[in-house]
Amino acid sequence: MKRIFYIISIVIFGLISQSRVYAQPQLESPANGSTLSTLKVTLQWQSVSNATDYELQIATDNGFQNMLDDEMTSGATSETLYFNDGQTYYWRVAAYYADETNSGFSSYNYFTISATPIISDYKYCEYPIKSFFMCKNIEGHLGRQLIRDVVV
Repeated sequence: MKRIFYIISIVIFGLISQSRVYAQPQLESPANGSTLSTLKVTLQWQSVSNATDYELQIATDNGFQNMLDDEMTSGATSETLYFNDGQTYYWRVAAYYADETNSGFSSYNYFTISATPIISDYKYCEYPIKSFFMCKNIEGHLGRQLIRDVVV
């Protein structure tokens, strides 16, 4: 009986020691609850040790039912996007690892855009269009719901 207990204890200890607890990314900016006066926003979070990729989610509700963006960032710890005026946005990030596990999502942060668009906000757009899409990108395709910076 002692031998069975010993074997079970070793197996349980082995399983517990193999399960990893990963830290969730900490959201840095913009500050939670902030009101921003620009349409161009850089979302930034702290890197997590040994993370290879991050998943960024952006929604217009805190339950993430009305998702605007859900994508992997290939190891980057920031993303610059253009947002529409007069809207509140919620965002969160999860870290992913080489063994295909993830940290689960961070708690969300939110911010509100209250900006008067200026010409520099549209520097990568041919022209602003109506609807949720803010602009047409320079390749001539209607962009995604959130327009990304173009790296030249």
